Amino acid sequence: MPDDAFSGDMRSRTTLLTAALALVLAGAPPAEGDTLVHGDPSAENVTAHGGVLMWSRRDAGGKHHLVQRAGAVVSDVPAATSKHPFDPDLGPAGKDRVVAVYERCRKAFRRCDLYRLDVASGRERRIRAVSTRRGSEFGASVWGERYAFTREGPAREGLFTAARGRTRFLGRPEVLETDVRSRTIALATYSAGERVQVDFTGIYVHRVRSRGRGRSCLVDRGDQGAAEGTALNSPVLDGDHVYWHDFTAGPMIVERVARAPLTSACDRRPRIQASGRTLPVGVDSIAVDRGAVYYTQGEYVDATGVYMADSPPPRFAGG
Repeated sequence: MPDDAFSGDMRSRTTLLTAALALVLAGAPPAEGDTLVHGDPSAENVTAHGGVLMWSRRDAGGKHHLVQRAGAVVSDVPAATSKHPFDPDLGPAGKDRVVAVYERCRKAFRRCDLYRLDVASGRERRIRAVSTRRGSEFGASVWGERYAFTREGPAREGLFTAARGRTRFLGRPEVLETDVRSRTIALATYSAGERVQVDFTGIYVHRVRSRGRGRSCLVDRGDQGAAEGTALNSPVLDGDHVYWHDFTAGPMIVERVARAPLTSACDRRPRIQASGRTLPVGVDSIAVDRGAVYYTQGEYVDATGVYMADSPPPRFAGG
């Protein structure tokens, strides 16, 4: 594969699948009753940990900023802007510290390196141990000194993890997003059907072992063709569950949060639980922090900002 021929646009496919269908509807009232955490129609890619929220916003000139909410204070992160939306992930780093990881790309969504930001100090640094000159790293998440991420490049491609300076290939190509907690990684995948016009998305849980590649288990799968089907994205680990965003169209569009106990992730039939309430149309990302669910609507025409899904809070049944 040529150095500049990475399929960077693959990362936006799941979002495009959901947004394209949502835009053809006369939108339902956005976030009716839910708490508006921060009003900004350009907000997208929300993440949360330990009471801190972070997302990406676009200014009037088209540049993208990282935004954080700590306590009741919302502010831009003191880091350089980007030509492309940020896709941050928050995680712990020592006692009472929170850090973020995200990619910065030199050419469109290609030639991306990973960066780490200390939320309290605002100090940003390139993660040299995992960022390669000829490869492209993205879809990253952090937990202490462990990272999970996807790499595209002229050599080995797929899911990787890194800890204490050691990087390991775990397999599973076509990974879009990750969320890591200790030795457990939740990930979302996307692949296009080879013979039919159907796109496949999946939510997996991967267990990292001391040696080898570990074990990857399919929790849920979505098939979407034309204007009907299901797309899955935005995997999140919180407590004893893996959560994700479920978008289903046909004939009506229904968006909701789903989850499964981690103890059942590798069962033949994982115990999938669907939220009893729906989300507004056009959700592009979710975050879950100590059971609280947050979401943004990205490029949706009726988007208004970052919301907490609390009217009512999601209640899960099934499985």
